Formats: sequence, structure tokens, C-alpha cells
Amino acid sequence: MRIALGWCLLSSNAWTADPVSAVPQDAPALRLAVERDYPPFVFVGPNLQAQGLSIDMLRLVQEATGLRVVEQPPAPLHTLLSDLRQGKADLITSLRPTPERAAFLEFTRPYIQVPAILVMRTDHAPLATSDAWNALQGRPVAVGHGYAVEAAMRTTYPRVDWHSVSNDSEALQGVADGRFEAAVADAASVAYNVEAHGLKGLRSAGRVGFDYELSFGIRQGQPGLRARMDAAILTIPRHQRQAVIDRWLRPLNTQAMGRGRIWPAVLGAGLLGSGLLLLGWKAWRPTAKQPHA
Repeated sequence: MRIALGWCLLSSNAWTADPVSAVPQDAPALRLAVERDYPPFVFVGPNLQAQGLSIDMLRLVQEATGLRVVEQPPAPLHTLLSDLRQGKADLITSLRPTPERAAFLEFTRPYIQVPAILVMRTDHAPLATSDAWNALQGRPVAVGHGYAVEAAMRTTYPRVDWHSVSNDSEALQGVADGRFEAAVADAASVAYNVEAHGLKGLRSAGRVGFDYELSFGIRQGQPGLRARMDAAILTIPRHQRQAVIDRWLRPLNTQAMGRGRIWPAVLGAGLLGSGLLLLGWKAWRPTAKQPHA
């Protein structure tokens, strides 16, 4: 059984777009920092080229502005952030703004929003989300190294034994293998990795109170670039946005995650732009309390 996928498209005048100005033809190509393994947003395919929802969105921005990019060698996020801080790269996708990152980056308006969830094995007795955190005190829980959610979780749940891992795939595989009691990852990444890697015996324990609003991160000192990219994001035609969504976002497969019902999870993703496209994966157990958003 698959969780039903529903969506709602709001009026296109929900956002006011500024005119898109083209990048000068003699402008140098931007060095694109490519995260190696963050599907479905950005990852390296068999041809060693970057792909994913964020890469498709960037290509639409390029079509609107004439922006040129050169892909840098793929690397984990924490390495890419260091490169951007040191001026070794100019642009990165799939990044949530944080005060620390704002010290050396500018951020476009977000183009996708998706919540982070707690993932556990099905052999754990179902608990309300708050009770699950109490049960995880002193237990190993995986989270992506350098991901925006990592600092938030360490601050909110300091008694959990947090383990930083390279990516969500490693975190989820570690839960399935029994090396970790749980993992925190965004709902879209969980859905993609469960299906792509055939992970069994996993279920969602609900939202963790942290949403990813992903933007393009721009190295500071590039005047006018953010405004151009913001305007382009807002003017991408609706049918092109929908094609990106259809290609990369998928519902969470409950059979792949285990026979038990997924409870009480609200797995949502929204594409932000000229009109706010909301995609929702919803699953619930009637007797369970809804977690805090």
C-alpha cells in the first residue's frame, strides 16, 4: 500500500515576481558545489553528473537568466560549506539558511519545503513522538553531518547519543542494520532512499519540529545574483514546476517500511514560487496523538 499523494495549487498572485534580468554574456561561469549524496534533491548519477530536483530547478533558473555554471567535484556537505567559506566555490543548491551559513552566504527564496521526521525500526513499540524521544535518551541516533537539522536536534535533545554520518542513506541503512536506534532525515529523502535501496523494517515516528526550506546558497560578494535568481524562481511556468515534482518526489511506501501502519506522520513537501505548490504525504494511526509541528 502507498500513502495517498495529494496536492493543492494556490493562486499565482500569491507571489509578486520582479522582472528577470539576464546575466551579462561575458560573466564568468559560477563554480557549483555539488553535494554527493542527498537524493532526491542533489546527488551524483552513474554518469558522474549532478542530478536531482534541485539541479532541475537550477537548470530552469539558468534558462531564464543565462546563468552558466561549472560543476565542482562532488563532496559531502560539510566539505562544500568549507569550500564556499574559503571562496573555492560560488553556488550551492539544497541549502537551508542558518545564522552560521549567513556569515558567508546569501540565500535565494526557498523553492522547496519538506519536514524532517524521526525514523525507527518496526520492532520498536509505537510511541507518541515525545515518548519516543524519552526512550531514545542515551541511545545512538543518526543525523547528517553538517545538516541544518543536526544543530537543532543536538540542542533540543541533548541527552540523545547523536552520531553524525555522511548522508541520509547511511543514517537509514544504519537504523535498518541495527547500528542506530533511530535517524532524523527529511521526509522526501526518506521516501527516496527507502525505495531506491529497498530498505525494510523502518517506519516514521512523526515530525521532529524542524522543516527544511531549501534555497540556493550564493557566496557573498556577487552583486545582483540573488535578485536575478529570485526573480527567475518566481517566473518558472507552473507546468515546468509540476514536471520537476513528478519526476523526483514520490509517496512513502508503507510496505517497504514495514507492515505496520505509519503513525502519526505528516510527511509534506511544498514547492515555492509563482503559486505555492503543496504536496502532502499523510499517514496516521487513529488512536495516536498528532505530534507537534
